[in-house]
Amino acid sequence: MTIKDIIADMMKNLKPSERDALDDILDGNDDTTSEKEFWKEQGFDPEWTDWEKNVKKKLHNSSISFEEKFRKFPLEIDTNNVIYQPDFVLDFSYKNRKRVIVEVQEKRSLDEIKKYQTFVDVYGRVYWLIMVVTEEELRNWNEVSKRGLPVCHDIWTLPNIDDMIVTLEKLRKHLKEQDEKEKAVCPRCKKTAQGKLEVTELFGYRYGGKRVQSYCRTCRSSKKSESINNEMFQKNPLTVDCTFCGKTYLEKVRGEACCHECLEKWNS
Repeated sequence: MTIKDIIADMMKNLKPSERDALDDILDGNDDTTSEKEFWKEQGFDPEWTDWEKNVKKKLHNSSISFEEKFRKFPLEIDTNNVIYQPDFVLDFSYKNRKRVIVEVQEKRSLDEIKKYQTFVDVYGRVYWLIMVVTEEELRNWNEVSKRGLPVCHDIWTLPNIDDMIVTLEKLRKHLKEQDEKEKAVCPRCKKTAQGKLEVTELFGYRYGGKRVQSYCRTCRSSKKSESINNEMFQKNPLTVDCTFCGKTYLEKVRGEACCHECLEKWNS
């Protein structure tokens, strides 16, 4: 079962707005540039706290590329519609998720807890959520996850932002190197793909993204069509006239030139 299959099964229990948003993400509609440009033209600029500015600055000074306030996620919490807009999304995937999100959270409240729990529950198989919290609140956030639904996938404290950046840089470098080594060659058409992006686009993966498909997407599609046509071909034998003796017979193999008796005579 692939990641998309798992998510498709999970989507059956989602609210309509959450399902629509997840559909967009799975279809690759992650680009919200036009939306951001619209709000900038309207003079809107999200307010950043000092801690958020600090994390943003350190990300700018790192080797990691990122987007800020990149997307609005609709959530339904206690019958209320809520919009969650994460602080930062990083430019690499992790643990079969499309992207890594970093969220700076200085205060803890019941509403915030429910928001993050719902996000992880709905979108957690697509995005890897890292939360940055105060040292005083670290234990409380961990206790919340132990008692109920998790609020994130990983958690760091605000004073340890430098260590978090270094860890993320090493992780990103390792994953990028792995991605670049990924290679596939189609045994049928000899098409090649270098790097995970090309491999994903031209070949795809199986077993939940653990193994590259042997044949490229084009050849798999044509093989499937041939297989279907061949099955139909074999399942529907026709009553035909033998080319040599003119006898009417039921062909055993679709398209054979003559009856069995004439074939034996020919071969002998």
